[in-house]
Amino acid sequence: MKIDARVPGTKFDEADDAVAEVIRRRALARAETVRAMAPKLRQRAVAVAGVEDAKALEAVREACAKVPEGKDWREARREVAEAVGDRSATRRRAELVLRTNCETARAQARWREMKRDADIMPYLMYQTMQDEGVRPSHRALDGKIFRIDDDFWKTHYPPWDWGCRCTVVQMDAAAAKEMCDGGVGQMASEEFMEDFRARFGNERHTFEFDREGGTDWTDERAMGISEDERRIMHDVLSDPAHTVVNEQGERENAWEYLWRTGPQAQDEATLRSMDRTVEHVVVRDAETGAVLETASGTATGVKTKTEWYDDSLEGRVRTTHIHQGEFEPLPSPDDVLTALGRRSECETVISRRRKATLRPPDAEKEGERRAEWTAILKSFARADKAGKLSRKAWKKWLVANCGVFGFETEGAK
Repeated sequence: MKIDARVPGTKFDEADDAVAEVIRRRALARAETVRAMAPKLRQRAVAVAGVEDAKALEAVREACAKVPEGKDWREARREVAEAVGDRSATRRRAELVLRTNCETARAQARWREMKRDADIMPYLMYQTMQDEGVRPSHRALDGKIFRIDDDFWKTHYPPWDWGCRCTVVQMDAAAAKEMCDGGVGQMASEEFMEDFRARFGNERHTFEFDREGGTDWTDERAMGISEDERRIMHDVLSDPAHTVVNEQGERENAWEYLWRTGPQAQDEATLRSMDRTVEHVVVRDAETGAVLETASGTATGVKTKTEWYDDSLEGRVRTTHIHQGEFEPLPSPDDVLTALGRRSECETVISRRRKATLRPPDAEKEGERRAEWTAILKSFARADKAGKLSRKAWKKWLVANCGVFGFETEGAK
């Protein structure tokens, strides 16, 4: 029996709040900014060529999000067309914007759902639309069954190519066997994959899809971008001209957005899950996000290798560490001294519920000003180690000088 998983157009048979949430969490960005991102990062933003107004982009995003909630497709297409320009001239473009956002969001939401059920339904069967519009490389995969944890899905989970309308069907071992016995499906063998790679391995694709919707972009294997490519992306997107409107509705530098929602979020989650009796730290290259060091210390502190902060070395670093016993993170004098290092771009201190950042301007890291601040902070550090520095007095001083050290606190995301 053929499992009919084909979806005509982009029709949602019932409300799907998970898909709508995926769309609404996407940032708003100019097309030029999105094009500067690595291909698999582009689904993290809603962008339309020629449209820069944030309100217009927000209207596009909302129209897309309402489709999985039950909104009529034609009405949503009309709203997208009105947001991007003349209705008659942009109908085809509106259709493309709507289809792309809805299909990628649905695929990401479905992937998360299928991963939750992977223990009882560990197989996925690939299905095409089985019409004349199916490309040869996609048609060759129709009916092939892979385990959900197979590396194949890292590159071929639909939509893995521009305009891809394929889908997958999740099943348990019994159903997979039934599909194979009935001639409907076929377990993908290594021989099949060798033949597939030989026939279609040189195809070029202008579209790449991140099925997770939030894969750490520093993972070279998962994202397919090298350190050099990440460095180029940093150089472009850190320019003040490249901004996004983030999930809180605030305008944010595009590089800072990718960092905050990528390696920073990952480090915070990792640190909060580690041994709560000691402090831990993660040090990353500020341009590529590559992990340079992880270290653990004592209940009251943790030290990193000094070479990461050696002023004679090139490049910047970003450091994240945890104060395990605190509700409100208060950087120590040693933390601020670290932030004053010329190689330190940002020092983030997290606790159970909140986080603080230290980002002193470069002007404070040079010459006499740095020497003066270093002397003051070292005296605080000595008092702290001797147990003579009260938390109240230290916090009062730090807040009073927050502009100098770029000290900010915020709730945990």
